[in-house]
Amino acid sequence: MARTREESKDYPAQPRHAQPKNWDELTAGAADAAVRVSKGDHSNYNGQDPKNVRRVQGLKIAGEATWEQGLRLNYGYVEHWLRHMYAHQGQVHDRETRLHIRRALETLFHEHLHLISSAGTNHTQAEGEMKYAEVQALEEGVTEAYAYEHLDDFITDLGIDEVCPGIMDPEVKDTPTYPRFTPAAIEMTRLAGEATGRGGPEMLRRLAVENPQYKWRVLTGELVNASKLYDVLPKEQAGPANVRVAQAMWKDYAQLVALGNLPEDQQQVRSKEIAAQAFGSGQSEIATIRQEVQTHGRMLTEEERAQLPADALNASRLANTGTPPPQATAPSATPAEKPRTTPDSSKAATIARD
Repeated sequence: MARTREESKDYPAQPRHAQPKNWDELTAGAADAAVRVSKGDHSNYNGQDPKNVRRVQGLKIAGEATWEQGLRLNYGYVEHWLRHMYAHQGQVHDRETRLHIRRALETLFHEHLHLISSAGTNHTQAEGEMKYAEVQALEEGVTEAYAYEHLDDFITDLGIDEVCPGIMDPEVKDTPTYPRFTPAAIEMTRLAGEATGRGGPEMLRRLAVENPQYKWRVLTGELVNASKLYDVLPKEQAGPANVRVAQAMWKDYAQLVALGNLPEDQQQVRSKEIAAQAFGSGQSEIATIRQEVQTHGRMLTEEERAQLPADALNASRLANTGTPPPQATAPSATPAEKPRTTPDSSKAATIARD
């Protein structure tokens, strides 16, 4: 059974907004809808009509949020189906048509989430950061996970459930794209939600409304704060401690980018495993810093740590966590049967998804 507005538990009841009546009004209103649904601060969308794109770097893609703060959307995958939807308002479409429409809406929502930033920040600030594997992996994974989980809220906000009856029926619920990034984001935010007491869904939302430059900063800060490390750490070392914890997690999380050579089912399994490994590395680093403060009254510098024998560092981690220090495991590399993602800032997908 389709979820109604009254049955939505996560999306708060609020006054109805002016409902888009055609494709042009939808492109104008989708940015504000994404902000309302995610409870973000603001969108950096420049308001220009989306430019169509069919290929980027030789791969078919569904859409892209550009660093000029605009959108590029595949005409056949997105615009065609949404124009078709408005041309036949109120009509009950067959499952295949509704699935095309739902995928188009999910792409539109995903790309607008990319353009949301916290107060005082701007999407374009993150352009230089997206070259780093760990930043790209967290950005795409969190964005896709949130867009997938809250697509019905986006649809409801825009009144599309009335334009396209049955668009939220279970039979047209699809699977997320980015099999190497999305499971990791869900697992990381679940673990972080447990550690902080915020819960996975709220942690996912908090990261979704930050631009790529700040997602890791927010995640690390939440984890360090929940550990009470700030209570014993000299104030001037709070920032450097966050960096150390983040770097410990990055080493593992960056492995996600290399999973593209695996079949999708293997990507999903390894993605979740790598996220758990990265989370464990962060917790281990927090324990190591705590041990340093207890022993030396402060966090050691990089030079001081370099002078310590490896067995001393490992013993410190073992004493604080009860488990051996994490070991990075390189993913295996087998030919991909259906590559659907690409290591750029766009949301990539083949046009015909299974």
